[in-house]
Amino acid sequence: VQTESECGWGSFDWKAAEHTFGLMNHYLGNGCEEYTFWNAILYDGGFSGWGWKQNALIHVDSKAGTATYTPEYYAVKHYSHYITPGKILSYKAGKDDKTPVMIVMTPQKKQVVIAGNFNGEAKEVTVKLGNRYLCVTLQAHSLNTFVEK
Repeated sequence: VQTESECGWGSFDWKAAEHTFGLMNHYLGNGCEEYTFWNAILYDGGFSGWGWKQNALIHVDSKAGTATYTPEYYAVKHYSHYITPGKILSYKAGKDDKTPVMIVMTPQKKQVVIAGNFNGEAKEVTVKLGNRYLCVTLQAHSLNTFVEK
């Protein structure tokens, strides 16, 4: 169990999303079955109860009465939306920490490829899925999910 995500620095930016995406790939890809967030929701600038700025999946502006899904929310969604209980990790790789790739088999026998590209340029990635290959170009600074049909 990974009991609490890193709290971040209150940036609510894409860099934080890439960092969280990479952490989830690392922990889930190395046998962790649960990943918990310290701050799911923070309001008005992201200050914690202890008074320092932190990141959250949802940011609430109490003056405007709005809630915004942060880039980290979307990073987490790649894992939480497509990887369900009973999934089987079939592959975890990445040539470096800037191109994490994970393949899981769902209970419905569908393969899901989750891949990130944290580089400043597009990267080609090829993964073997049984008798087939997925060959894709991941855009710079992108988070991607591919679900087998």
